[in-house]
Amino acid sequence: IEENNEYITLRFKIPFANNASLDIQKKSDELMITLEHDRGILTNTITLPFAAVTMKIVSSEVVNDNLVVILKR
Repeated sequence: IEENNEYITLRFKIPFANNASLDIQKKSDELMITLEHDRGILTNTITLPFAAVTMKIVSSEVVNDNLVVILKR
């Protein structure tokens, strides 16, 4: 997690994520991640800190099998 006054950047190491289709949804304080690729479907729900309730997802991408999600305050 990287944080400054305006943004929070979350990074998750996910094997084989480079060739996957990605769906991310944010509801209240939860981040719901679905990755679908030739090895199957990975779903995960992450509970964010309370301060993230009002944040919006501004970017999400997979770079070198790392999922990078940027939230804006």
